[in-house]
Amino acid sequence: MEEQPRDPLDVIREHIQQGNEYLKEARAASERHTQALEDQSLALNQMNLRSERIMQQMLAELRDLRRGTQEMTASIREWRYEGVEEARAQRAALFAILDQLKGGGPATA
Repeated sequence: MEEQPRDPLDVIREHIQQGNEYLKEARAASERHTQALEDQSLALNQMNLRSERIMQQMLAELRDLRRGTQEMTASIREWRYEGVEEARAQRAALFAILDQLKGGGPATA
């Protein structure tokens, strides 16, 4: 038996049907892609927020550390100043004692 030629309209309908199926698959792929981009955008936003919070905490800790260092430096300066003043007073007292031991005259260096 010989095959009869196909009706051109049937061929066109099949092509249209196949094109519609491809279009449906392309739309589904596009929707998945769009959803993936939205998910990625959300994840990036969350990472940025976490990073900002971490940086704010680090800055606060650095400010506290700086404040503590400034207080410690001021304390060391005060201690050093008091030590220098104490050394001057002790030196003056020592010279006064030496002067008295020499008979009341000024000490010579």
